[in-house]
Amino acid sequence: MVILRSGNEDRYFLPRTLAIEDAITGLQGAAVILQDVTKFRLLDDAKNNLVGTVSHELKTPLTSLRLALYLLLEPNLGPITAEQRELLETARDGADRLLRIINDLLDLSRLESGISELNRTEVEVEGLLNEMGAEIRPILQEAEQRLVIEKAPELASVAVDRDRLRHVFINLLGNASKYSPPHSTITLYAVPADSEFIRFGVRDQGPGIPPESVGRVFDRFYRVPGQTRAKGAGLGLTISREIVVAHGGSIACSSEPGKGSDFYFNLPQKA
Repeated sequence: MVILRSGNEDRYFLPRTLAIEDAITGLQGAAVILQDVTKFRLLDDAKNNLVGTVSHELKTPLTSLRLALYLLLEPNLGPITAEQRELLETARDGADRLLRIINDLLDLSRLESGISELNRTEVEVEGLLNEMGAEIRPILQEAEQRLVIEKAPELASVAVDRDRLRHVFINLLGNASKYSPPHSTITLYAVPADSEFIRFGVRDQGPGIPPESVGRVFDRFYRVPGQTRAKGAGLGLTISREIVVAHGGSIACSSEPGKGSDFYFNLPQKA
């Protein structure tokens, strides 16, 4: 995206490259065209602001409703029948899920608008991987899965927002566990991407992703057709992408049906 000042306003342009070839002279080259996408950018900002405002307004009454449901399930408020408890627990779980979705929407809105700032610190790569592995290992043990951590010996540290990056790791590891069979291995790794970037990734032995879906898994609310284990709102990977981009990195997925998936992201070693 290219931003140019025109009068008292900023205009947004999307660069497009066109190949040029002259069949007579054999000359080859390229032309760069700047497409004005200011209108679409303003519409996108308005949409994000609307989502953020609505989510914020919904959060307060939903939090109160959720608290009331938890209190009704407390024994000291008096006895309730088994049927009443079942209904209250269903309502409580639904309120919890709605609150998670609203929090995800608010987090995504802040990231996309640039309001949420990163708190970067120098973190040891080995310690970061071990910390993420220790957090996800109980979930993997319950699913009868094994975690393997691999780190290239030359990697020392990386400048990141540890709390923000935790969401990326736990989301990728949680997804790998969710879609992998029992007794399979999930690999958490870190290797050099090039002289300035480190590649972090999560490999699994799950069913894989169809080629037509690989390029869309980071889109908000997208679901891979046929995946019956999907839960949540489909925002986890979208938020992960925004966090990685905010760090100056990139995120991608490599997968083949029947051969598992490899979700990886490149981060600059220095801020």
